[in-house]
Amino acid sequence: MSIKLQSCDDHVIVIDREAAKLSQTIKDIMEDFEDFESPLPIPNVYGEILEKVVEYCTYHHQHPDPTAEARLQDKRLDDIIPWDREFIKVDNSIIFDLMMAANYLDIRHLYQLCCKTVATKLMSKAPEQIRAEFEIENDFTPEEEEIVRRENGWPINGDIR
Repeated sequence: MSIKLQSCDDHVIVIDREAAKLSQTIKDIMEDFEDFESPLPIPNVYGEILEKVVEYCTYHHQHPDPTAEARLQDKRLDDIIPWDREFIKVDNSIIFDLMMAANYLDIRHLYQLCCKTVATKLMSKAPEQIRAEFEIENDFTPEEEEIVRRENGWPINGDIR
């Protein structure tokens, strides 16, 4: 049995009911929803992102991972399974949209995957590299930046100033 999900931009996507239940939010909506012919509205997620969420849920429903709960509690960054590693090789903007969708839809494993991916991208990078990676504008004056660097001990060329 399948259900239809409707994104905020009116894309309708079909997903297996059991796969959809990987989202606690959708599972809760399904309990209150009686008409499964009409699409379930997913108001905070755009179609492109909802398609990725459905892809993720479908794969993980069809390929359950008995170690997933243990890995969810683990803070390691090197334990991402190969399928997830390939799935999350997308632009940063997509990762952040997926993170927001996973949070809204309460898909803990997808949310954790997004967080680990961002954390991995941040590791061992200087503030300038992080700004470039995530297209963040530097709104500090040079004087303010120097104060923040001193107060927080940011590493510069391997040395902490």
